[in-house]
Amino acid sequence: MIKRSALLVFVSFFIACNAFCLDGKNDFFSYSGEIRFRFEYDDNFTLKGYSPDEIDRLLLERVRLNFLFDFKKGGKVFLQLQDAHPYLTQFGDKDFKVSSPIKDTLDIRQLFYEAQNIGGTNFDIKIGRQQISYGDQRVFGPGSWGNTGRYAWDAVKATYKGKIITSDFWIGKYLLYKNDVFPDHPVNNFLTFVNYNEVKNLPFSLDFFYVLKHNTNRKIKDEHGENGNLTSHSIGFQIVKSFQNNLQLGSTWGCLKSLGI
Repeated sequence: MIKRSALLVFVSFFIACNAFCLDGKNDFFSYSGEIRFRFEYDDNFTLKGYSPDEIDRLLLERVRLNFLFDFKKGGKVFLQLQDAHPYLTQFGDKDFKVSSPIKDTLDIRQLFYEAQNIGGTNFDIKIGRQQISYGDQRVFGPGSWGNTGRYAWDAVKATYKGKIITSDFWIGKYLLYKNDVFPDHPVNNFLTFVNYNEVKNLPFSLDFFYVLKHNTNRKIKDEHGENGNLTSHSIGFQIVKSFQNNLQLGSTWGCLKSLGI
């Protein structure tokens, strides 16, 4: 843990000394960074959920360092390191046995290879650990709000970019965040397949998708209380339209009376 944190401090210091800020770019190599602090005070509520007569305080720290290697026609390699820690809270590693939403000492959150317009076509491919979200992060959740930034996947994604529609097809496993594991591992025995489509050239935004989830951990109980696997199918869509109109209502009345003597 100490070695990983020391490495993060060293990398941060190196970038700061070279650019005086966490942002730099040239034709082949570029980097950027993010340092975020957030304080939360929960009353009658904790990270575990509703809890009457209990309070919790959290000072959340998160550092992200991004490195992009651009090989032009040879594609791109992207690396994102993340270091996340909580302070003041009553909760620790022992309280999150599967995946922690608040703590993950320096780890690899994203590391992928991306090639665009393969062979002069409209197809892109992205392979490796990557963040995936759609619909203003309303599909697959608002992962960036959590301190460890959930909804990163070990996945293979192919994208078709047409004049009428953009379609993503990908298959992968979502990441689990464990402070004592490096690098973080994806979930076991749980596979997700997604087809997400964005329709173009409409007076409104229209997205539709299909999701297949296949759980083979045999921990799902059926109506008879027996354990087994679970396969689920989901379809959905999102429509976004902005309206801007002016509505004016009113009336005018009066009474004119002349008096003469």
